[in-house]
Amino acid sequence: MFTTVARWFRLKIRGQLLLAMFIAAMLVALVAVSMETITHTRALRLWATLEAQSVADAMSNDFLKLILIGDPDSAANLAKQLTSFPLIHSLVVHNSDGEALFQFRRDTVANLAPNDENPAERFAIAREISDQGTLYGRVELTISGAKLSASISDYYNYLAVVVLALLLISVASAAFFQRFFTGPVLHLTRFMHRVTLERDFGLRITNNRSDEFGVLNGGVNKLLAEMQNAQRNLLLRNQELGTALQRLQLESRAKENALHAMLQATSANREKSAFLANMSHELRTPLNAIIGYSELLDEDAVSAGNTHVSADLHKIRGAGLHLLSLVNDVLDLSKIEAGKMSLDLASFDAGELVNETLIMIEPLLGRGRNRLEKYIAVTGVVMRSDPIRIRQVLFNLLSNACKFTHDGTITVTVAPGADAEHIHFSVRDTGEGIAAADLQRLFQPFVQVESAGHKHEGTGLGLALCGHFCKMLGGEIHARSVCGQGSEFYFWLPLHTAGGELHGR
Repeated sequence: MFTTVARWFRLKIRGQLLLAMFIAAMLVALVAVSMETITHTRALRLWATLEAQSVADAMSNDFLKLILIGDPDSAANLAKQLTSFPLIHSLVVHNSDGEALFQFRRDTVANLAPNDENPAERFAIAREISDQGTLYGRVELTISGAKLSASISDYYNYLAVVVLALLLISVASAAFFQRFFTGPVLHLTRFMHRVTLERDFGLRITNNRSDEFGVLNGGVNKLLAEMQNAQRNLLLRNQELGTALQRLQLESRAKENALHAMLQATSANREKSAFLANMSHELRTPLNAIIGYSELLDEDAVSAGNTHVSADLHKIRGAGLHLLSLVNDVLDLSKIEAGKMSLDLASFDAGELVNETLIMIEPLLGRGRNRLEKYIAVTGVVMRSDPIRIRQVLFNLLSNACKFTHDGTITVTVAPGADAEHIHFSVRDTGEGIAAADLQRLFQPFVQVESAGHKHEGTGLGLALCGHFCKMLGGEIHARSVCGQGSEFYFWLPLHTAGGELHGR
């Protein structure tokens, strides 16, 4: 009901508190007045009854004396005394025979206001007049209900004045206390409304109380401080997130560009490899014809004793062989990049393969007047790998050593690895050496590094093919060098290459 009234009149908390205190005060006053009225009414009725009984007892004694003495003036004096009791309406004294000896009625007495009350509202009290067991008569006393009701009504008027005073006092005290208690609540409400509108968590409510409201204000300030810190951290996280998002977008864009470039490069590389493969096949056919015809013509010139023509035919044949070697290298590289290079695995004697390769390199040793030192510790060791590719790697390393070394020593070392599952190959020379900056790109295709400041002829495919072949065979190749002191190329291969056919990439 209280909630309905508050909602009907749209009362705020101050009005609700005032209404609640007013209703509580009214209820307390009504309960107190009701209890007091009931108690006092009962007390008045009891007092009236006791008073009437006391008068009746006194009258019975007085009239006993009157009857025994027989003094009529005493009866008149008693009648005058009865007029001082406003609650007594009438008094009748009967003798033992029932005859009325004395009668008193208030409405028959002069100077007394007539009594127009309802006779049904009166109540009577009777007392016998006796002495030592002898009955002399009877006293009947009638109490006026109107007078008693008037006394009660006067008390009700008094209580009404008291209740009105209590209500006024309760309203005043309620107004004071609701202002005292709701003032901080309304101040907090206005403050939180301001915080909500301005969205400023840096505001603080003034806290000059030490009671529960002070604790509440302190809690609000602490909460605002935590929210301010959380807002600051959130802004920092948003900034970091924005920066990270921008970085991710840039990285994603860069990756997309790199992927696009890689796809383009892969497509171009595939097209290049296909072109080189086709061109290599197209070039090898006429080159083989040129080399074959030059050999036939050289035999005819030698038979005819024409040494001048034979020397020229030797040059033609050497140039053709060199060009054929370059074309073969390009074809091998294009197959590797296209992932179509296969290995032909076979079992062979590792020492014999190394010695056969060293025999092939003897003409190059003579051109540079170099001395060969070899340490072959794998004679009789059987390898299962691709002998053609191993020979090609070893021949390339030896030819490079001869190219960059003059009047020096070339040392070849081949020995089993420490785990007996690999073979270690090393080609070391005392040539010009390679700069440290060029060592990192030695095995890249079409890279021709300078040696001791001198540039040498070549396509830069030999070392790139060596790196690819070693990787395909399950090994690795490395190089180290000191300018002016020489270089060393070393690689290791497994004793038994797994699988029957391996491909590049």
